Order: sequence, then structure tokens, then C-alpha cells
Amino acid sequence: MAAVLLTLLSLGYGYVLNGMRKSWSIITECETEREPNPISIVIAYRNEQSNLKRLIESLGKLNYPLELFEVILVNDHSIDESEVLINELRKSMSIAITCHSLDRDVTGKKNAIELGVSKSTFPTIATTDADCVVNENWLKSVNRCSGADFISSPVVFRRSSFWFSSFVELDFMSLIGLGGVLIQKNRPLLANGANMAFRKQAFEDVGGYKDNKEYSSGDDVFLLTAMSKMNKTIIFNKSRDAIVETEMPTTLSELFNQRIRWAKKTKHLPTKTISPTVFFLVAGYLGFALSPILLFYSTSVLVFGLVFFSWGVKLLADYRYFNLLTTFYKRHDLMKHLWWVEILHPFYIVIAGILSLFAPYKWKLRSHRNG
Repeated sequence: MAAVLLTLLSLGYGYVLNGMRKSWSIITECETEREPNPISIVIAYRNEQSNLKRLIESLGKLNYPLELFEVILVNDHSIDESEVLINELRKSMSIAITCHSLDRDVTGKKNAIELGVSKSTFPTIATTDADCVVNENWLKSVNRCSGADFISSPVVFRRSSFWFSSFVELDFMSLIGLGGVLIQKNRPLLANGANMAFRKQAFEDVGGYKDNKEYSSGDDVFLLTAMSKMNKTIIFNKSRDAIVETEMPTTLSELFNQRIRWAKKTKHLPTKTISPTVFFLVAGYLGFALSPILLFYSTSVLVFGLVFFSWGVKLLADYRYFNLLTTFYKRHDLMKHLWWVEILHPFYIVIAGILSLFAPYKWKLRSHRNG
């Protein structure tokens, strides 16, 4: 019975992945030409001395009229030399950079973003993280989509020598792809704060982060779902010009710490935002993770056959879907690692999900439990 259930779950998983592949294929880029509109870039940072130089230098290379964008940096109580570094860099940069700091009794990325938005001059806000590097045409891609209230855009990990990097890259691509597909299906659930944009008026309409300040993370998904709840226009900016590179976790401890943080925030989202796509993916992962138990306790040839058939369905569906994602990101070399990555992936997903229920995590030298 369990083997039959696993087979049904694998077929459901394959059906969902095929649908995701089709949905990803039909996501189109925004219109190619649009008159440049003014954009405010808001970046919250805490203890990013090692990353800010690379970020600010990439912002200085943006292919966008200097008078039509500003950079607003908000310091969330850094205890390193981030602020000193920024002041030094500002002297040699031609772009407009303003700096603000949170009050002593106010902390967290959401408060920092709200402060940055309140200080912004322009009607469109773009956000990224302090450990990112942006494409020179990043703002052009945002501007092409500026008719929307909320724009979710792709993020990719910067290449690393971390021995597990292929796994991390493919896992992250799957999350970004899922986020784009759900937006295309009009069931928005996932976005990444390292690369999103929104209309300032829409941000004010939903009250910023007033309903979820108690959760330390989720500046992206909570804003996305708040926009959706108020029927704001939401799009996924599927453009290579829009891709932002971010820092990759470099140890297994960092990887699980990051994934626990991401998983914790999703459990606070309204249940009705969980689409059938997500349900069948999670059910499939759980079934695949438990499948070795069937092999261990059964001597039936039929059971062995159904288990291997189920994994074959999964790997074929994964191959067809990731072939599209890696092509978009121009990282097709990762496909040679897909077979072992996707064998390990269900176990990793289940372990991270269980840990997120009770394990605390650290973020920017702060410990958190509630997401």
C-alpha cells in the first residue's frame, strides 16, 4: 500500500513539475522600451564591511541616468566598520548616496526598509541586500516593469569553492523558479528581498510591515502576500538583466541556518496562500524521503520496482525543469550534478522543515526563534 502511495505521489510530483516547466516557459519579459523613470534604491545593512565595497561599486556602474536614481543605505546597528567604509566610498562615487541609521531602540531589516522608504524621493523603490552585486542593466529591467505594484526578480548565488556549491545553487534556483511560477499562476507566495521592487504608494497602502513586525525575517514574502491580499499588480521580472548575485553559504551550518530562517517565515503566512503546487511538492518530498524505509523492510520485487519507478519519474521531471532554469541563468554546467543533488534534495528539505519547527537560528549576529 505504501509503495502504491509513493507511486501516486511521484506521478503527482511529475505532473506538478511539468506544469511548473510550462509556466516558467510562458513567463515573458516586460516591454523592451520605456522612458526612464526615477527610482530609489533602498538597502538595509548590518555588519557588511566585507561586502559593501563590491555592492556600491556595482551600483556605480549602473547603466541608468545619474539624476534618475538615488541610493539610500540604512544602518541596522552595525558594530563593524561598515559606516566608515561607506563614507570613504562616497567620496569617489558619482552616484547619489544618502545614509541613515535606525534609532537605538529600533532594530531589524523591516524597520530599516521602512525608514529607507520614508526617506526616498522617488515613486518606485528597488531593494537589494548589502552582500549582493547588481547587473549594470538592473535598473533598466526594473523600469521596464515599473507599471506593476510589486516586482519580484531573479537572484543567483555567486560562484563559490564550497564543496557543496552545486547542491546549494540548484536548490536556490528551484526556489526562485517556484516563486516566479506561483506569481505567473496568480498564487504569489515566494519572493527574495535581495531583488525586488515596488511602488512607494503600494507599500504605504498595505501599511509596510505593520502586521508582521514580530517576525525578524520575511521582508519579502510578507510584503508580497500583503500586496496580493489588496489585489495589487504583481509580476516576476524574468530577464537576465534583472539577475542579482548574492553571497552563498560556505558551510553546511550556514546553509541550514539560512534555510531554517526561510522556512520559519513561511509558516506564518495565511494558509490560503499555500497553492496545490506547493502541497504536491511537499508531499512528494516527504514520500521520497521516506522511501528507503520501504526498501529496508520489504523483500517484494513489486515494492522495489515501484520505488525505483517513482524515483525515475522524479529524476526525469527534475531534469526537464532544471534544464530550463540553468539555461536561463547560463549555468548549464550544473546539470551534470543534478542526479545526486535531486537524490539528496528530499531528505534535505524534510530535515530543514523539521528543524524549522523548533531550532533557533542566527542572523546578523542576532539569535531568533520566531521567524
